[in-house]
Amino acid sequence: MRSFSGQKYIGIIAVLLFLMMAAVGVSVKLIVNVAEEVEAVAGEQLPIAENIFKVAALTLHQRILLQKLDIPLEQREASQKELSGYRQNISLFGHEALAAFSAIHKEINDGGKPSVPELHRNLALIEKLYRKYNDEAGLLAVTLEAGDRDSFAALLPDLDDIQNEIALEVEDFQRNLKKLSEKSIALAGEKKRRAWRANTVLMGAAIIFGIGMLLVAFHSKD
Repeated sequence: MRSFSGQKYIGIIAVLLFLMMAAVGVSVKLIVNVAEEVEAVAGEQLPIAENIFKVAALTLHQRILLQKLDIPLEQREASQKELSGYRQNISLFGHEALAAFSAIHKEINDGGKPSVPELHRNLALIEKLYRKYNDEAGLLAVTLEAGDRDSFAALLPDLDDIQNEIALEVEDFQRNLKKLSEKSIALAGEKKRRAWRANTVLMGAAIIFGIGMLLVAFHSKD
């Protein structure tokens, strides 16, 4: 009869521990990768969305201020200080919106272009429309400052059309951003499932190996 030495038992235990540690290590690595991907989506896409919604809000503020500028000539002298503040704010909101687009470009350049092509198209078109809107708003403010309310009334529908186009593109942007988020979440879920499968396989292999080695040990005693 051969004896099954203590060293062999220690060897079996060491292999079991190695396989279990490998299972845990693979699972942790995959789960960390999932967390990093979700964090990357949040870190890259949410600031872009925040700036786009900021632009949409500033567009609305500019439109409201233009409406406040449209007052009869006889009231202008008494309200000159207030009207000057409106004009300055229209310009200020324009600068803020353009700064938001600069921040978007920086985010894209630092983190790579959005994964959904439609999202990048939305961004380009919204910026193009807004720059046109801002130029028109500035022109209308000057028109009102000159007291030409008739020209203002004639040009205002064009500004409103651009604003509506911006609103539609922002809605489309929201849909595409949701598409990107859902795609990222689905990918993260699949990687998480792979992590659990890998963990199950390795743990199963460790158990089977352990049982097999124990059977060999018992048989070797005979």
